[in-house]
Amino acid sequence: MGKGEGKKITTSELQRELIGNYYLEAKEAHQLQKRVAWVTAAFPVEVCYAMDIIPIYPENHAAVIGARRMGQTIIEIAQEAGYSQDLCSYALCDFGSIFSGQSPIGGLPSPDILLCCNNQCGTVTKWYEVLRRHFKVPLVVLDAPFIARDLNHNILNYFKEQLEELISALEALTGKSLDRDRLKEVLEISNETSNLWRQYLEMGTHIPSPITCFDGFIHMAPIVTLRGTLKARDYYQLLITETKEKLAKRLSAVSEEKYRLFWDNLPIWFQLRGLAEKFARHHANIVGASYTSLWAYSFDASEPMETLAWNYCDVLINRGIKDRATFAIQMLEKYAAHGLVMHSNRSCKPYSFGQYTIKKIVQEQVGKPSLVLEADICDPRFYQEEQIDEAIDSFFDTLTATHN
Repeated sequence: MGKGEGKKITTSELQRELIGNYYLEAKEAHQLQKRVAWVTAAFPVEVCYAMDIIPIYPENHAAVIGARRMGQTIIEIAQEAGYSQDLCSYALCDFGSIFSGQSPIGGLPSPDILLCCNNQCGTVTKWYEVLRRHFKVPLVVLDAPFIARDLNHNILNYFKEQLEELISALEALTGKSLDRDRLKEVLEISNETSNLWRQYLEMGTHIPSPITCFDGFIHMAPIVTLRGTLKARDYYQLLITETKEKLAKRLSAVSEEKYRLFWDNLPIWFQLRGLAEKFARHHANIVGASYTSLWAYSFDASEPMETLAWNYCDVLINRGIKDRATFAIQMLEKYAAHGLVMHSNRSCKPYSFGQYTIKKIVQEQVGKPSLVLEADICDPRFYQEEQIDEAIDSFFDTLTATHN
């Protein structure tokens, strides 16, 4: 057997290869006769992939900046340029990186077009207007109305009309028409990949769980950036195979798992390992997260516009507090969790708004406690170690008394 022959690749190795090649291809896009679009986190990128447009995510880049602990330095550059510290730290990381050229991956390739959907927050619209002025390229904004009650046909038809306008803009950019059959193919792949992602997340329902929410945060990169590609599908097939092997051996992600918890909101990117260790010391596993479930889409490729409108309007943080509380209770039951861990994320106000009300509803309806951690996704200046430790210890005092 030759050197390296028969070596079993792991998802960690595969992710490095996938994401590295993804950025490399984007930087060489024009040589490959392709275009680059900067997109928001929950944008219908299936349309982009169907038209050979490479979607690049400033939010993902900001998350990498946060995880590499470069957040404060780059955010301060944006502040020096006049942007308030009160803004989303993802946006500040993006601005600071653009202005300074500092980046853990050598920066992002310049966009040919900017694509924004406000289904996640209103901040992205203003953020992308700044990018439009800086790069002097077209901006397309998809408006997803807030779902106060039900996702009705008026909302869906309104969004479908905008999707057709998006397609027209991309056709003008590329000089070619959208192949509707190709879009269906991409949607089929995206649906299969989303189903695999959902299967992986649901492995957290096993007792003991072979995964933690922190594993999910690490493995979510392909479902966000490469959704709609065979590369992402193959990645999650391998991930599920790896995780099933752990299940077969009854391996627990947390030694002597005693408590099971569910995470709400985005990660604290610069404290993934630190927080995982803090909870593990209490034999607690945070077995799932609302954030990772946002990309567990369900597409019907036979109705492309309808299914795109449905999936990209019906986003958890585009719904009201009652719906979010209902979701939290459902997840607590599904994952057999003893309580919630809620990241009161200074940056993501729409996601964090109403958390104390949700905490109250959960306590009243199912009698399960919630821990609120006040911090930020990328800016370590809003993370107070002693305060976090005290809150966690106090929570487990309560949980132990309740559990016993």
